[in-house]
Amino acid sequence: MKPRLFTSIPPRLRGVELKPTSQGTAQVGVIESWLNAGFEPVSIHLVDEIQRQPALPDVLRHHGVEPVVITPEMRVRTSAPLCPIRDFLEAIYSHSVDAPVAIINADIRIAPSADKALAARIASLDESEFLIGQRSDITHLPDGSRQSNTHGFGIDFFAFHSSWIKRIVKALSPALAIGLPWWDHYLPLALCAYGAQTRLLDARWFEHDVHEFQWSWKHYCRVGRAAKTTFQRAMLPLQSSVHAQSWLNALRTEAYHPSIPSSIAPMVQSITFDDRAPVLVAKSSLGRLAASNMRIIFQSATHGPTPELAENQGVSTGSTIKSSGAMKSKRGPRIPLKQYSRVLRNYQHSLSTALTPTSRRPESVYFFTFHKCASTLFDSLVLKQVIGLKGVNVEQAISDGKVDSSKPLSFEDQGCVYGPIRVTHKVDDNPMEDLLHGRVIEPDFLSSKRAVFLVRDPRAILTSQYYSFGFSHTLSKNPELRLLQENQRQEIQKITLDEYVLGRVSTLIESFERLDFAQAHCRERIVLRYEDLVEDFDLFTERLCRFLPLRGRTIDLMYRESRPKQSEDVQSHKRSGLPSGFRKKLLPETIEALNQQLTTILDRYRYEY
Repeated sequence: MKPRLFTSIPPRLRGVELKPTSQGTAQVGVIESWLNAGFEPVSIHLVDEIQRQPALPDVLRHHGVEPVVITPEMRVRTSAPLCPIRDFLEAIYSHSVDAPVAIINADIRIAPSADKALAARIASLDESEFLIGQRSDITHLPDGSRQSNTHGFGIDFFAFHSSWIKRIVKALSPALAIGLPWWDHYLPLALCAYGAQTRLLDARWFEHDVHEFQWSWKHYCRVGRAAKTTFQRAMLPLQSSVHAQSWLNALRTEAYHPSIPSSIAPMVQSITFDDRAPVLVAKSSLGRLAASNMRIIFQSATHGPTPELAENQGVSTGSTIKSSGAMKSKRGPRIPLKQYSRVLRNYQHSLSTALTPTSRRPESVYFFTFHKCASTLFDSLVLKQVIGLKGVNVEQAISDGKVDSSKPLSFEDQGCVYGPIRVTHKVDDNPMEDLLHGRVIEPDFLSSKRAVFLVRDPRAILTSQYYSFGFSHTLSKNPELRLLQENQRQEIQKITLDEYVLGRVSTLIESFERLDFAQAHCRERIVLRYEDLVEDFDLFTERLCRFLPLRGRTIDLMYRESRPKQSEDVQSHKRSGLPSGFRKKLLPETIEALNQQLTTILDRYRYEY
């Protein structure tokens, strides 16, 4: 009998909707890897989500996944219909009573295995055993190769006997949910504390394409506090559990900076873990506690008896798999913690020391975008209000003639946000190109930089450019730039909108190519879409604030200013703001011609044809 593999598959993965006709998409590839590995996948969803996406159950069945719809007993504080971990586990228990089960995150592929060794291992799982698997983060490089690194900060695969669920569920906070942080810490911690014998699987079994995080620090701290409190209450009575006592000791000691005297640790705990404490205050202690959680999980784990990868996937220590599928196993040594010490120290540093106020200014950030992509909104409001960073608009200084063209521009490594830098196609004898764009879009410059990239549907950009550049855009004070703008305006006013967009699409494609080139060479980046600013504001701001932290009042203003106008005003800088307004302005044959030329861009940034 195939073991059941439980997850919660989102209707969209990386912005691509799951459809019956989907082939070659990331989500379909993940599902196929589960089926090929010998599992019976089951996707658990809240009734709210199915009401929003009524076709989802049929789509899941089409791809070989059994949908399970539940009405939760509790709700989590999030705009998305995320499944609380308690309800998730209860649903697993009701559908797999007294049987081995597995849980996997919805974007994790199982590496190819011709003999289905992993599924066979789980099908024969002893009731006392608990298997965990970290993921291998896969980075796809420009030359077509890929890099693989073990993700040491959480667990993405679990397998245990369903009889454990009733014992551990009360130790898990109602705030924990699939899709939010922390549940993958406290689920294995609870199983360890209640006596499950943990086994660590080879991380190469579980592949994950690297992408930006989808949660905010506000969620991280709120859920982390709640999860800690619930788990602490459950651990206090477990005097006989070594792992429970180990976690309680870590909470008293390791969750604080070593310089804090033990005599005042209880007072520090009451402050940092209080719900009213600022996010910045909670980050340090929660980061250290997270590192302690992972240390305890790794210490509880042993190698074996676990299956190895197929020969073409590499060989790991522990047990062996014969070609017939029969397994020889032996209990391996305790997991060598030295291999995890570096990653845990880095994790603790990134979540605590690096986020604690210091005399060092934050690292500078570069904001790249295009004309007609809310760049004026970010210039006038957002980039001037970033916490800890000074807004520097080099483009405006060049446009106003305030830059000495005989001297190269200088950039500070800390304390500034440079932008908006409106990427264009390469234009010869242009001050903006010569002084700014030609320098900042270079690999040597970008290789050490952090950057935010804001894009928009290219068809909407072209449509908006016609009205702006041809009628309403403010002319530069720089004589060279002003002459170029005046000539451009005269040319635009002689042609129709459809003639303009078809004539300028090639230059916009070049602009996107330059922006994509800049992305590929940045040390650290995040890519945002204008459409999400308008249609999914909460997600947009959560992702933006990871690079550009903003105060609540700034976010409120950004929301109000980014709302589309009720009626069009062609003489205004913001003509409308509707993401898909171009569909009403352009002829159908014009849109079709644009689609043919813009296929690569539309696919890359997940725009509908």
